[in-house]
Amino acid sequence: EVLMGFEPAMVKILNPPPFSSDITAINDNSCVLKIEYLGNSILLCADIEEQGIEFLLSKSLEIRSDVIQVPHHGSSINNMEMFITAVRPAYAFINSSNGVTSRETLNFLQKHRIRTFQAHQEGAITFNLDKNGITCSTFYE
Repeated sequence: EVLMGFEPAMVKILNPPPFSSDITAINDNSCVLKIEYLGNSILLCADIEEQGIEFLLSKSLEIRSDVIQVPHHGSSINNMEMFITAVRPAYAFINSSNGVTSRETLNFLQKHRIRTFQAHQEGAITFNLDKNGITCSTFYE
């Protein structure tokens, strides 16, 4: 479903499903948005966990994005690597407090050379999308 009124940006609701589903966990019913603007995109994954990720992967949704908000604070989830691989981001950001994000997730992001920002270390994280691409700034830089 596409939210209207944000043109020229396009805001798509990818989760939760519009009607009843088999997803029972509250976190997995979090609102997942994909924002596209001037040829760039950001995937906001909120607090989805394994079932929510599985839903997004199984529905063949266009999840490929330049920037991803890493789901569930970057904690260890069985299908996290598969999901991030499908998204193929250049940038990732993680909203969490110290100690929540798994070392496994951080290592995966680093291994795949995904530039990663963590709010608990860098404060507010701002991504600017324009016709020249994407820039990122943080509160503490």
